[in-house]
Amino acid sequence: MTEDVCRSLIDAGFRRLYLLLANVESEYAMHIVAKELTEVTDANVVTLNWLIGIRHHYRGVLRSTRPQGHGGEGETARMLVTAPHLVRMDKARSYHPSLPESPQIDGDALPYLGGAVGRYRFDGPEFEGFEDGITGDPQLATADVGERSYALIAEWIASVIRHDAKACSGSTKGKLSR
Repeated sequence: MTEDVCRSLIDAGFRRLYLLLANVESEYAMHIVAKELTEVTDANVVTLNWLIGIRHHYRGVLRSTRPQGHGGEGETARMLVTAPHLVRMDKARSYHPSLPESPQIDGDALPYLGGAVGRYRFDGPEFEGFEDGITGDPQLATADVGERSYALIAEWIASVIRHDAKACSGSTKGKLSR
């Protein structure tokens, strides 16, 4: 479907498209579509993974000092801004897997978190007691943190586009506009 939407935009005359990560499970599909369409059309299709792009600044926004995952402080805070009626703070509880602080192998983290190892199941007790899919500290989430997170994400995306616009300003191939 991503390819079909992109092809429709390219057929309508767009020559630069940005595909924004919305769900980590779709990241590799985005990369494949972007690479293939950039190779076979006049368009430049760019993928943006804000999880990696903002990570060095994100910890300054979050209240927790521990890693946050699905349903953790960051996601819950953004939901408190986007759809607060869906958030059940009375059910929020912390869960942190017992992973080593420093990986024993360089790059041993999930690729969408900047790592190089796609380990999606652990054979030891690392996730003992893991029941509902939430990792992190959702009880620390606030709408203020959600707003600041969205502002950080939006500014990072805008900085990439501004950079591209500046780099393309002298190029006839790289126009950002339609």
